[in-house]
Amino acid sequence: MKNYIIVSVLIIVPFFLSNKTRENKKTHLVVRDNWSGTVTWSKSSVSRGAKTWEEAGKENSAEWDNFFEFKVIATFVNGKGTVVRTEVTTNKGKQKLIFVHKDDKYMIEEKTTKITCGGTDTLELSVEYGEDTTGRKVYWISFSTPDCVGEILYNLTNNITGDVHNRTAYTQQGSQITLPASFTGQPVGNNPNVLSGSFLETIPGSPDAGGGEIVTTASWNLTKGDPKPELLVTPISDDADYDNWMPEPGLNESVKGNDLNIELHLQDIGGGVSSVKAKFFELKLVNTSKEKGVCINAPLAPSAPKPDLRFLPQAGATVSPDGQYIKIPCEDGENGLAVIGSYDGGGWTILTAKATLENGKTVEGVLDRDKSKKNIPIPKNFSGGKIAEAWLKDNGNPGETDDKETSQENTNNGDGLSAYEEYRGVMSEGKFKRLDPLAKELGVKFKKTQLSLFDDGFHMFEKVSGFKIIQFYENEIPASRRINGNAAHANVFPQFVLNLQTGILTEKRIAKSFGSPGIPTVVSPVMFDLAKIHQAYVENESDARSMNTSLPYTERDFLAQIVAHEIGHGVNVAHHGSIEPTDISSMVVDTSQAPPFGMPRYRVIRYNGREVTYPVTIGGTFGLPHNAESGDLSCIMAEINLCSWVEHVQSGVSFLYEVPIIPLGVRLCTFRDGTGINAGGKYFADAQKGDCISQLKLK
Repeated sequence: MKNYIIVSVLIIVPFFLSNKTRENKKTHLVVRDNWSGTVTWSKSSVSRGAKTWEEAGKENSAEWDNFFEFKVIATFVNGKGTVVRTEVTTNKGKQKLIFVHKDDKYMIEEKTTKITCGGTDTLELSVEYGEDTTGRKVYWISFSTPDCVGEILYNLTNNITGDVHNRTAYTQQGSQITLPASFTGQPVGNNPNVLSGSFLETIPGSPDAGGGEIVTTASWNLTKGDPKPELLVTPISDDADYDNWMPEPGLNESVKGNDLNIELHLQDIGGGVSSVKAKFFELKLVNTSKEKGVCINAPLAPSAPKPDLRFLPQAGATVSPDGQYIKIPCEDGENGLAVIGSYDGGGWTILTAKATLENGKTVEGVLDRDKSKKNIPIPKNFSGGKIAEAWLKDNGNPGETDDKETSQENTNNGDGLSAYEEYRGVMSEGKFKRLDPLAKELGVKFKKTQLSLFDDGFHMFEKVSGFKIIQFYENEIPASRRINGNAAHANVFPQFVLNLQTGILTEKRIAKSFGSPGIPTVVSPVMFDLAKIHQAYVENESDARSMNTSLPYTERDFLAQIVAHEIGHGVNVAHHGSIEPTDISSMVVDTSQAPPFGMPRYRVIRYNGREVTYPVTIGGTFGLPHNAESGDLSCIMAEINLCSWVEHVQSGVSFLYEVPIIPLGVRLCTFRDGTGINAGGKYFADAQKGDCISQLKLK
């Protein structure tokens, strides 16, 4: 059998920081005072890699994935404390080595070693003082660690020699940690009763295979004297922490939306168990908002404003009538809980808390993650704003009064709603939703039962315009149509929705946006005559059959294009030209009659380009170039079903061109030039207006 090599990678790391000789100290003094606080220490390393080599013309390989993490967390009170130690080490390796025998095959071996242990003990803290070579006073802190008791799991699989699995007990004796690890010591700060510092050391990995850098970190925060209690305040909900929580409303001012738990914990500074117990906690909400309603459009008839954020009643607690104060008894002397209910999508307040202790003293609460904060903004916003930082971060950090939304190839920026109003949100289709400060949004109101009539048109308009349509049922927007009727803080414009209705139009139109073209403030209603729309589609089908073809769209497509077209008028987009055609319900054109100079007065060209040279009866409607059917025929604003014929007069001769079947528009045009049959000045030619996308306007 040919010899083979097994590559084994083993990380050997000293658990404790080495104590370095302090040769430059002039004096030594070790004291054991009543220091209280916390010390944390950790050392970790990760090593992953692979290598290959050739032997006897065959490629061998090895892979490894090694890791260790050692942790110590010590909490001291009056020089004694609980020291918790944990260790995890894993070494994983896989080798593929040529194994010479009759089959000349590879031996594949995988090996995993995992060591886990832990230990807890009550041990003492000592502080050693000295001076460096400049005479500056420095110190070191040190303490012992408990034994670490656990086990070693070893697993080996080998396709040649077989598998090995075993579990053995493991104990690592305790030793001493001294911080900082530098022999120069940690300078004593301005307050000798506070020892605070941190340490970071990174040892580069070995250049040999398997070496990973070793990172050691430590921090300590100790105070001397009688233990001082601190009250930690932790705002958190079931589905969001303080960083991400945002208020949400109920259906009206008396119905709670979501809520936020305020967890209270009394402890000694540094994390020790409180040496003085709490009798009760008192919390206040200060400068709480009182916005009208619960969001910018609901309810339609809001009651007198109340605080938007309020403490909820709870057993044993005393809550003020306005929900801005609560007193909570402390049963265990350390912990308490209050709940803030939200009644508005844009509410804000400042939370303060204090604990009254058994010795009669009081302790002001501080935010658990930032103890410099005693006045805690709800929701989180340390800049003084009213919008939650989480929402601002997700939406480009707009100012509260910003209204700067943009859309492609359009300079009419903004949608009439401030960033704060969009954050505060709306009740739409029976649900609360926040709006988007990065997109132009248009509100539309309609009967709930008619959503299926308009929905395809909404999607079409969104696709061609870049707008977002926000849908409201008839009971979600007042008769005035104003979407932000409950506006108060950061209002920049009185914005309105488009009111979509079905009904009978006495005119020849199948749909009409009254007051258009214009912004939503002045356009109302947007009316659709469903019977006429159906009849128009039937007539279009008949025209298509007469031209030996079929319509390139369904009746549903036809309605969707009409809806999108009328919405366009409601946001300031005009027709391509004049909308009024001439009705020629029946007309006989005799091409054999010749006016003076021997020229025929009329020439009739059918949809297929063939000229009619005999008396013919034509009917329907005809128009002139540059009317509403002119310009880019792929634009949804082109009136493709307006005219059956178009007239061109040249040198005293009237040319009548029959209009062929035209597909529905699929975009908003960006130019006036004619396309399709209108290209080159033919048929309805270039548009008078055109460039529809530049006309879009919401305010």
